[in-house]
Amino acid sequence: MRRQSRQDRPRSGVRGRQSLPRRILGIGLAAVLALVTVTTAGCWDRTEIDEQLHILSGFLDLEPDGSLRLTTEVLALGIGGGEGGKGGGGTHAVFSTRGRSMQEALWNMTWVAEAVPNVSHMALLVVGEDLAREGLRDILDSMVQNYQVRRSLLLAVAPGKASDLLATGLTASRHSEQYIGMLRNAQGGAGEVTMLQLNDFLRALSTDGVDPLAAQLTILPAPPVEHVEEHTQGSVPRMEGGGGGSEGGGPGGAPPGLASLRGAAIFSGDRLAGFAESHEAMGLTWLRTPVRNHLLWVPTGPGRQGFTVRVSASAPSHKVHEVDGRLHIECRVVVECDVNELAMPAEMFTPQDIAQLVTLLAAHIEGQIRSGVAYASEVLGADPVGFGRHLSRHDPQLWSRLRDRWPELLRDADYRVEVEAEIITTGMLLRKQLPPATRAPGTGP
Repeated sequence: MRRQSRQDRPRSGVRGRQSLPRRILGIGLAAVLALVTVTTAGCWDRTEIDEQLHILSGFLDLEPDGSLRLTTEVLALGIGGGEGGKGGGGTHAVFSTRGRSMQEALWNMTWVAEAVPNVSHMALLVVGEDLAREGLRDILDSMVQNYQVRRSLLLAVAPGKASDLLATGLTASRHSEQYIGMLRNAQGGAGEVTMLQLNDFLRALSTDGVDPLAAQLTILPAPPVEHVEEHTQGSVPRMEGGGGGSEGGGPGGAPPGLASLRGAAIFSGDRLAGFAESHEAMGLTWLRTPVRNHLLWVPTGPGRQGFTVRVSASAPSHKVHEVDGRLHIECRVVVECDVNELAMPAEMFTPQDIAQLVTLLAAHIEGQIRSGVAYASEVLGADPVGFGRHLSRHDPQLWSRLRDRWPELLRDADYRVEVEAEIITTGMLLRKQLPPATRAPGTGP
C-alpha cells in the first residue's frame, strides 16, 4: 500500500497560516497587555519602606486600669516622631502606646508614629512581671494570629516593668544585638534556659503535663566606676564599662543599671509562678534537655578555688511511678566534659586526681538539680521539667487517675537524683595563680 506524500495530504483549515495584518495586530495587543500589567501591579497595595514602622523589639506592661502598654524600639526611616515617641540617635526611636489589646496598641502606634507598624522584623519580646502573672494566653494567641509575627520570636520576662530595661542600654541598637545573641546561645543549649522561642512556649502551654519556661531579663546595679574588674563563672577577669560618661549616666551622674540574662521565669499554665536563680534554672535545664557546649565552673574551696569544664554532651532521663500512694521520681543525667581550667591548691594530673574532679563535678550538678526541682515543685507548685508529660506517655492509666491533682502531687514526691559524670580529656589546662595563702605547701603556681 502506497503511503500518502505530504503533497497528497489534505490541508486543515484550522491550522492554516494567518495573514500578516492579523499577526501584527495580535503581537500589538500582547505588548499592550504586558505593559498595562507591569505598570499597574502593586499600585493599590504598595507601601514604601520609609512609610513603615519597623519594630525590632517590644516591651509589654500592664497598666493600673487593666490596659496594655506597648513600648517598642523601631528602626527610624523617615519618622518624624510624634507624641509618645523620641529619637534614638538618628537611627532608632522609641514609641509607647496603650490599648485594650495587643492589636489595638499596635494600631494606635500608627497615629503616634505616622507610619504603619511592621512587626515582621521583631526578634525580642519582653513581658513585665505584672502582666505575666495575669496570664499570657490571650495576648500570645492574638500575636500568632498576625501573619507578620515570627514564630521564632525570643520571649523573656522582666521582674518589675519591662520598659525599664530600655534605660539599661538594652535597646534596638548594638546593645540589643548582644543580648539577643545571649538568648540564642541559651536556646541552643549553651545557657541556663533552652525554651525561649514563642513557638516553644505555646507548644509547652498546649502540652498536658508540662509548664513553660522563659528567660529572665533583670536589671543589675551598675559598677560605681567607669571600668571595673569583673569575673566570669570561670574566674576569668575581664574589663567592662560601667556605663558612665560614654554610655550616658543616670540621674545625678550615676551610671544606669545593667540588663542581664539571669535565671528563668517559671510558669504554671500561662501564669508566671516565680523566678528561679541561676543555679536553680541550670538544675532544671539538666533534666529538661541535652546540654552541649556549656562552660561550667565548679567551686571546690574558699575564694576562687575550683575548676572549669566544657560540657560536650549530656543525656537526661526520668522514671515516675507510684509506691504506696506516693510518687517516686528518679532523675538520671549522664554528662561528658573536658577540663580546661584549674584553680586549685594541688596538681590534678594523676588518675586518682581526675577521679576526684569527677566526684566534685557530679556533686555540683546534683546540687543544682535538687535545688531547681525543689524550688519549682515544692515552692511554686509547677512542673517545668515535664514529669507529668513523661507519666502520661509511659503510664496513661496512672496519669488519668492523677492528672486532676497535678502538679500539686509533686510537692510531696520522693526524688532520687543520680549524676554520672565523665571527664574525657584534660586538654591544655589554664593554670590559675592562687594567692599564697590558699596554696598548698610545696606546690607551684
